[in-house]
Amino acid sequence: MCSLNAHYTQAMNFAQFLERWKTQQKITTTTDLFQELGGERELGIKLRQFREIESGKTAPSTPLLIMLFDRLHGSEKKDLIVAFMESLTELKGRKKGKAILEYLQQSLIPPLEKTSNSLWDSGLAHMTYSAEQLEFLSSNTDAMRLHKKVLLLDKLPLSRSNVKKADLQRLKELELVDFDAKNIFPSRIAYRIPNYKDSSARLVAKASDYIMKHVDVYISKEGSEKQQLAYALQMVDKTAAPRILEQIESFKKWVQSLASRDSGENVVPIIFLGFAKQLEEREL
Repeated sequence: MCSLNAHYTQAMNFAQFLERWKTQQKITTTTDLFQELGGERELGIKLRQFREIESGKTAPSTPLLIMLFDRLHGSEKKDLIVAFMESLTELKGRKKGKAILEYLQQSLIPPLEKTSNSLWDSGLAHMTYSAEQLEFLSSNTDAMRLHKKVLLLDKLPLSRSNVKKADLQRLKELELVDFDAKNIFPSRIAYRIPNYKDSSARLVAKASDYIMKHVDVYISKEGSEKQQLAYALQMVDKTAAPRILEQIESFKKWVQSLASRDSGENVVPIIFLGFAKQLEEREL
């Protein structure tokens, strides 16, 4: 049996985190950083003591942690907490404390911070994909690619379409896209994928086929630095199985919370699929 420490990945300490944040804020001196974080009045320490913390010689204080935490967003908050604990453990020389760091690294996920221009907050009508729509997309790779491309880009010149005219017309008939003489546009309806809680078994089966089709269409089978493919098949405690499923759902919601309708160099398309299942003995 492996110990927790065997899986521990060295995190940045508080001094390193502070230096990174200082650079991000374009602050050049320790004095300016000290004042930016509230100075002696808010931090309860003098500049000399702050210099010791910044250099990594002294453990960071709780007021300093709080002042930084309130100024951070998303995954930076996790990095801060882990860095804070890393320094406490590092400076105290407590090897057992690594178990706490392992726990934090595995358990903390960034908060659900929705973007100001999210797809699901738009004024579009919401509907569930129909069996007819799912069947057509699953059986026609080019049509599916075009449908996704138009959704992501919001508009596509007709000249860049590589689908047959009949398939493009079929996409329009199914209310998956619209087009004029020059461009192809997404439907005015935002579609959700059916799930077993609110749809028939037949429709959910078609939705499963549709989701799995994304793997065939987008996976880089040779691997890629921009792709993560993870796999595990193992026995776990009965109480762990539901927790694993909950974690996947939570992570999916976090990914969705980052959805943006902005365009330009600051956004990139990404696909996420999650799968985990508690197996019955008959399924082995």
